[in-house]
Amino acid sequence: MKKHGLTNHPLYDVWGSMKRRCYNQKERAYKWYGAKGITICDEWVNDFVAFYNWCISNGWQRGLSIDREKNELGYSPSNCRFITMAKQQANRTYNYEIAFNGQTKNLADWCKELNLDYGLMNNRMWRGMDFKTAMELPKYKQPNL
Repeated sequence: MKKHGLTNHPLYDVWGSMKRRCYNQKERAYKWYGAKGITICDEWVNDFVAFYNWCISNGWQRGLSIDREKNELGYSPSNCRFITMAKQQANRTYNYEIAFNGQTKNLADWCKELNLDYGLMNNRMWRGMDFKTAMELPKYKQPNL
């Protein structure tokens, strides 16, 4: 078997993470990927070099994230692109849409606008807290749910 010498390249981690999300039932994110039927095309699933070559030819840069254009479809050259992490966060199917002060935005956008800690707010809302309460609770105070 010929070695490709790219195991230290950042795309090798992207490829491995993608495979774990789609095929490892013990992976935390599996419920949003593999459990929903998201797969990786035959061209990429067992051939890192093919994945790497596609990425390099299709706009990969450090700081960008692989994204599936149609969330119901799997990872393949015809359904993938590279976007910023901020755009990726906004695209998540489990992102919260929040109506507040007469406007509806996703949680990531509200956090950016109101200078809120996204991780903290996401955690509080995931645990069942409404947006207004989660926003008003001091950072160090844990909710009583």
